[in-house]
Amino acid sequence: MKLYITIFLSILLKINCLYAQELPFYKSYFFNNILINPAFSGLEDYTPIVLLDKHQWLGEESSPATQLFSVSGKIKNTGYAVSIFNDKAGHFFTQSVQLTYSHHIILSKKKHFRRKTGKIIRERPELSLGLTLAAYRLNFDQVGLTTNYYDPAITGKMETANFPDANFGVYYQKKGGFISLSFHQIIASRINLYNREDENNRFQRQLFLYLGKEVVIDESLNVEPSFLLKTNESMQIELNVNFKLIYQNNYWIAVTYSRDANNLIDQNHLVKFYVGTKIFHAFHTAYAYNHMFNKLQINTLGTHELMLRYNLFEEKKSRNYYY
Repeated sequence: MKLYITIFLSILLKINCLYAQELPFYKSYFFNNILINPAFSGLEDYTPIVLLDKHQWLGEESSPATQLFSVSGKIKNTGYAVSIFNDKAGHFFTQSVQLTYSHHIILSKKKHFRRKTGKIIRERPELSLGLTLAAYRLNFDQVGLTTNYYDPAITGKMETANFPDANFGVYYQKKGGFISLSFHQIIASRINLYNREDENNRFQRQLFLYLGKEVVIDESLNVEPSFLLKTNESMQIELNVNFKLIYQNNYWIAVTYSRDANNLIDQNHLVKFYVGTKIFHAFHTAYAYNHMFNKLQINTLGTHELMLRYNLFEEKKSRNYYY
């Protein structure tokens, strides 16, 4: 019960200071790059259909859960994506529909081949620009919710706020390497929920810098180190270091180390483990587990994610950006 109260109060604080947070599904970018940069849409020669189910602090009542469904593809040099999100954290529910557009510019007609296999590495040097328009609905279900003391924020009914937002991103790739820069929540919509008089009750703008490089070890083994930096208007900085190992383009494992760069003394960091495989042609699945280095981890079963993806129109030799 003590842990449940702590979680609930943390969620209340999150809503009260919503401007300092990002929406929860960005943490799953390793399964779907469009989550952090709309310019990733349309990079493939096929149409990925992705279903993601994420459960945090498993084993505790009212623990957060997130579901995602997305479809992306391209028509010539134009990419597109449609994403639908659902997130539940205690008495708070968030739904979102996002439409993504991207444009890809081929910078050179020369293709880059692997010396040993002759296969193309990320094809040609390419610059991509992307824009996402999003609509959000945030619900605070207070029906049956009571407190020991009077709280003007608790009305005993369903509180709902609807708001728009947008993301913009730039992506560049060449010879197996890539760099991605994106800006999220650029409208920084004010949230008319819980504290309607607070001008700071809004999302802060977020910046994501993501870069990495695929390194060919031999014909069957590739590795891909990558790095993600996230910050916002309050200069809160989060660092993510990733390392992925890919075998025969059909099996992969990865690990991510993430921590709060603003407070290196406290144990506010986590390690995330991934494993993925191609079940059969064009159908892929992956699983992830988070281990947090804090007191909450001791009382829960951790965070678990399951991803299913079907690559419509995939050819056997197509480069798989998601693995």
